Amino acid sequence: DCTNAHVILEEPPAEEPEEPADTLHGAPGTAVGAVGPDPGGRDRTGARLLSFVESRPEAAPADIGLSLAVSRSQFDHRARSSADREELLAGLRTLASGATTQTAVRDTRQTGKTAFLFTGQGAQRTGMGMDLYRTFHAYAHAFDTITAQLDPHLDQPLHHTITTGHHLHHTGNTQPALFATEVALYRLLETWGITPDYLAGHSIGELTAAHISGILTLQDACTPVTARARLMQNLPTHGTMIALQATEQEILPHLTGHEHHLTIAAINSPTSLVISGNQTAAQHIATQLQAQGRKTKTLTVSHAFHSPH
Repeated sequence: DCTNAHVILEEPPAEEPEEPADTLHGAPGTAVGAVGPDPGGRDRTGARLLSFVESRPEAAPADIGLSLAVSRSQFDHRARSSADREELLAGLRTLASGATTQTAVRDTRQTGKTAFLFTGQGAQRTGMGMDLYRTFHAYAHAFDTITAQLDPHLDQPLHHTITTGHHLHHTGNTQPALFATEVALYRLLETWGITPDYLAGHSIGELTAAHISGILTLQDACTPVTARARLMQNLPTHGTMIALQATEQEILPHLTGHEHHLTIAAINSPTSLVISGNQTAAQHIATQLQAQGRKTKTLTVSHAFHSPH
């Protein structure tokens, strides 16, 4: 006969659970979706989701969103709402009523290619990207790598500029801040497997696109980014830029006689553009459009960029 004996000499050391590099818990901008094979199926799923969220106050939107994303079939008819719990509930109730908002939308999945468009000045705000910096390692690492190249050319660290807003709207800081934020955003999306077929940018966003496409290395991109910002900062500061709800054909007659100090700086869509130049002339056009019920917005910029002014 054979005898087997087992002796436990010592309990093995407990393994420390590994924290994922980019946790979704508490992540800003959580998207929660309802899908279905047809509009009716989507709406029924949305109603069940609303009932679940109402009955489970302890359920975190990030956990709900992750579960729906990885455990459910991804049909073509979709609805999405994003935010914290209260805004999620409001969005789901809006969708249940048949309405939509900027944060509660419904659509059908489309085939096609993806394009990333990087913005110019006017989109900056205090604290931009800092929720992502605190939440996602990939964003923080990319941001720190970029600012290590930019900061030696600036009067103050970009992290300080963005978190405090101190001199953020000074062009010498605005442009590097946007470049760093845009590139870090791209690097974060890249870790999720989201990459574009096309890249484009406007103004400082063109340099972002050039770097990401591989035309410029990070070091080579940071040199013109900071030099451009510094030179533009030294230009005369009078003038303005105003976004208008209008077509190019509607605006061109208003520019007659003002060609030397007012122009169209950007055409963002067939019915949205930006004029730049003399403040009095630009504001006069904006006032006329406002009287017609059109939307106008003065951009947060220090100069009348992309104009002869």
